[in-house]
Amino acid sequence: MNRNIICLQKNNDLEYNSITLPKPTDQKKMNLVTIDSIFEKYPFIKTEMGWTPSNIELFLESFLILGEKKEKETLIDTVSFEKLIEFHKNVQKEKK
Repeated sequence: MNRNIICLQKNNDLEYNSITLPKPTDQKKMNLVTIDSIFEKYPFIKTEMGWTPSNIELFLESFLILGEKKEKETLIDTVSFEKLIEFHKNVQKEKK
């Protein structure tokens, strides 16, 4: 069999077996809140975890959480932040 034909067959197989990524309209919208609101909603992150507003900004810059950085404020997605809290708690349990 010709090498080009083999490549075309493999390409066709990939097309049939691949998955499509969600369109931007299919993605959920982020629930954005300010860092101050994060500390009001989750006061234990300061007392139990020792996190500061600078830590939250670092998490955003490191792509550990989703959000947006605007000129005067930083907005954090609550769902991704809750997942980070859950991950942190699981890691702490594993250490014990």
